[in-house]
Amino acid sequence: MPAVSIADFADILRIGHLLESRQLAEVSGLGAQWVEPKALAGELIRRGWLTPFQVNSIFRGRHDELNFGSYVLQERLGEGGMGKVYKARDWKLCRTVALKVVRKERLGDADAVRRFQREIRAAAQLSHPNIVHAFDAGDSGDRHFYVMEYVDGIDLARLVRRDGPLPIEEARDCVRQAALGLQHAYECGLVHRDIKPHNLLRTRGANGQTIVKILDMGLARLDRGGEGHDSDAMTREGVVMGTLDYLAPEQARNAHLADTRADLYSLGCTLYFLLTGQPPFSGGTPTEKLIKHQMDSPPPVERLRADVPAWLNAVVERLLAKKPEHRFQTPAEAAEALIAVHRPAVDASAQPPSPMKSTTPDMEWMADTSANWSSILEDPTSGASSSSLRRQQGLQSQPFAWIVSLAVLILLALVSLLLIFL
Repeated sequence: MPAVSIADFADILRIGHLLESRQLAEVSGLGAQWVEPKALAGELIRRGWLTPFQVNSIFRGRHDELNFGSYVLQERLGEGGMGKVYKARDWKLCRTVALKVVRKERLGDADAVRRFQREIRAAAQLSHPNIVHAFDAGDSGDRHFYVMEYVDGIDLARLVRRDGPLPIEEARDCVRQAALGLQHAYECGLVHRDIKPHNLLRTRGANGQTIVKILDMGLARLDRGGEGHDSDAMTREGVVMGTLDYLAPEQARNAHLADTRADLYSLGCTLYFLLTGQPPFSGGTPTEKLIKHQMDSPPPVERLRADVPAWLNAVVERLLAKKPEHRFQTPAEAAEALIAVHRPAVDASAQPPSPMKSTTPDMEWMADTSANWSSILEDPTSGASSSSLRRQQGLQSQPFAWIVSLAVLILLALVSLLLIFL
């Protein structure tokens, strides 16, 4: 129930470990100065001992929801498809953490719970300065949660929205650091599958240097097995996993077969966004975006930003190659290409013609794509956050040669009719 007296309010603070022992002792003395608990709460907010989020929860009678074992929620940081992320304090270890909770309305969905548990297992394998560290996991009643490193920074999507496209050197270094983190994940047998500016956090190190950390392994899968049927369930045909503006062609077609090179395509889309302020294929419906990633070439970076050097444009082109075998094969290769001192000139002639150099798609790629695509349900919210886009069962597209033959037959029929009437 909501606090109705100073004594009730003090009990909630004590039982819920919302304050340290020293602070609780001082609150006992302050209680005599305040008649209304809300006035006392306002003073504690002013002192920085409580947050508005905590006080609102207390006076709405929801203070029990602030506690997850030894963790006390302080404020909400964000929300994704799987749950909400909070800033929290571990009162046993006296450290600030980030705590992710599966949304209660999703707890009845067995797939959602399995996906959340997989996220915990995947994140626990990783230990790298460019990846947000996982600390702990558990459940509190019917609420599942896991605890990770709290990063005091800003994601790159918000940074670009606030300041515009990044300076070339900063964009290059952010993506290089992300590639180093992905290399570690690759070596652990993991694929992120949702690399995008929103999942890259920029913060400052102890000596002031910029550090980029990869967030949210919620879509990662164990590349080397160990998941049994759960892994197949999460990547079954008919489900597109990832965020459409940054989704690799092969990942949209079959998420189960996507490997680290799909992450590199998404990283290329991210670099494109950091340099230009827009994803490679902005605007349009979800279906149109998916098709463009399969078939079309984005506007060249140099057309949108003239100061991008040729070597960096070549790196973007190679990352955005339609076929995985035409990209860098490991994140380490991409990171090496992004080292500024080398200023590498990525030799486009050493690769098959880059898809960004031509607006005519590869016929083999088109046939492969049309043979594997069904009609897709449009989701107007899919561009804003991580999403699973379900494809409807429908008629499969016919091979290109068959379509041409059909067109010729129709044309011949029309000519015959004209001859009869003439």
